[in-house]
Amino acid sequence: MAGDASKILIGAATVSIGPWVTAGGAGTLVDVGFTSGPVELTTKTTFYDAKVEQAETPVAQAITEQSFTLKVPCIQGELEKLRMATQQPTANLVTKTLTVARPTLQYYQVQFVGKGPETGGTRTVTIYRCIVKDVGAIQFGKGAEQKYELTLEAYQDTSITATANTVMKVVDA
Repeated sequence: MAGDASKILIGAATVSIGPWVTAGGAGTLVDVGFTSGPVELTTKTTFYDAKVEQAETPVAQAITEQSFTLKVPCIQGELEKLRMATQQPTANLVTKTLTVARPTLQYYQVQFVGKGPETGGTRTVTIYRCIVKDVGAIQFGKGAEQKYELTLEAYQDTSITATANTVMKVVDA
């Protein structure tokens, strides 16, 4: 089988985040700005293995869980981005002061756009409903950028009525 080098996708992604919108609606998203490395989408699937006494390996499997995690190595330090990362309500950011208190669970919609397989095309991934799972260490260093890794975990959006499209969609254009 001959490969097609033009279908190898190389390039950075633009990541935007905003409040969750029900029924998979188009949210008002804000670009997170520059990233210090690649954006990573990880899929993890857990299986139940049916084992029997008469075989050394499982004889059947069933998917019991699937999770999607998005890691975004943020490098821009505006307070609005830090507010979302620390799960603070909008009222906690006044002018140039962010007050950080006990976080309140907030759901977000995330979209990232990168190079697509067609010439000049794009691939857009929209995660309908997710939470900030982790922020990681916020680095302060002499001769280094102030950065942090934002980890988002996708959740099923039960407000979407189409059962096949309740976590995310991937569109090539």
